[in-house]
Amino acid sequence: SALNTAISNAQNALVNASTYTDDSVNTVKTSITNAQAVVNSTTATQADVDSATKALNDAVNALAEKPVQADKTSLNSAISNATNVLKNSSKYTDATVQAVQTALDSAKGVSGNATASQTDVDSATKALNDAVNALTEKPVQADKTNLNSAISNATNVLKDSTKYTDATVQAVQTALDSAKGVSGNATASQTDVDSATKALNDAVNALAEKPVTIDKSSLKTELTDSRSYLSNSDKYTDETVATLTDAYVSANSVLNDDSATQSDVDKATQAL
Repeated sequence: SALNTAISNAQNALVNASTYTDDSVNTVKTSITNAQAVVNSTTATQADVDSATKALNDAVNALAEKPVQADKTSLNSAISNATNVLKNSSKYTDATVQAVQTALDSAKGVSGNATASQTDVDSATKALNDAVNALTEKPVQADKTNLNSAISNATNVLKDSTKYTDATVQAVQTALDSAKGVSGNATASQTDVDSATKALNDAVNALAEKPVTIDKSSLKTELTDSRSYLSNSDKYTDETVATLTDAYVSANSVLNDDSATQSDVDKATQAL
């Protein structure tokens, strides 16, 4: 009969009961029990048979397959990796760390979702791995100790800038301004710092003092006067003439010495 056929079909369907949801399987089992009771009943009417048959067939047709569990192996591995990477988050820029944290939170949500599709899992895995790969390390702070020392030295040297030539003072000032800019730049590389330090030190070492003007006018006057006395040497004692002659020769030598200092000139003038 149709009812027995329906029972047989239902029993065959339940051979793969593990592939269906518990609720739909339980509905079929209940319908089989009810149908079997109708078969065994001596008082069952055709209406009872037809009703049991329909109920059983409807239950079988309503069997719902369990959703396929997505493979989350790669996702969970990515979550573990990202968690370990963030233990050293201080070495990376805030923006890229935040991107990883956001992707990690999302990935954990997908991992814990029993109904997540494989597409959802794969998407979350890729997003997390991409965020980790995009982590950017913070720039290493350059050592500016020598640069700041050079800046301090140059600043002190320029307090006596009037003794140096304008061109070399300007060279130091330019290098000093540049060095201060590098010193105040938080992202300056070590190469930038070292270059600015060398340029400033080189400029300071190249400072040239202004040439000193030696005043020899008084010496020239004394030499002229001395020649006048010596031209009339017969009027003076031999001793004083000899003394003046020695002083004259010495003074004349100082007059013609380009390396003579003002002190040398003044002493020669006084001696005359």
